[in-house]
Amino acid sequence: MLLNSDKNKRKQFKLLFDTYYDSMCLYGLKFIDSLEVVEDLVQEVFAKCWKNQIDFTHPQKYLLRAVKNKCVNYLKSQKNLKQITLVENLPEHSFITVEENDYLENKINHINNLIETLPPATRQVFNCIIIQDMSYKEAAEELELSLNTIKTQIKRARKILREPSI
Repeated sequence: MLLNSDKNKRKQFKLLFDTYYDSMCLYGLKFIDSLEVVEDLVQEVFAKCWKNQIDFTHPQKYLLRAVKNKCVNYLKSQKNLKQITLVENLPEHSFITVEENDYLENKINHINNLIETLPPATRQVFNCIIIQDMSYKEAAEELELSLNTIKTQIKRARKILREPSI
């Protein structure tokens, strides 16, 4: 897919954009949690490609690298050092297909539905420990509960979530 013919540049670029935009956004979401931010960054990558009339021999490989670099630069500007380290060590071929994304979205929705079935107190503790990544001690202080209550609630949550759903 080369972008070197003056006559077909617009057509070829539109085809390139239509082919890779969604998958590059999905790839960007591996690094940054905000879809809006990722869409902006991916659009900037494509805009740079158009502006510089990049001649592609391997567009997917180039775009994966460009999106990853754009995400790293964004995270650096946000001073998110923990996430930057994770992103920089993630290989480009770890990109997912639309089918894999659909499967993952269904799995995530199923898990979220299971979490919603937890009793309110258990769900609150679960969210602090698992979702917000707090330590047991931090959650106990935040929720004004004893450390043993936190441990008991997490044990209950895990038991409920492990039970096969009917």
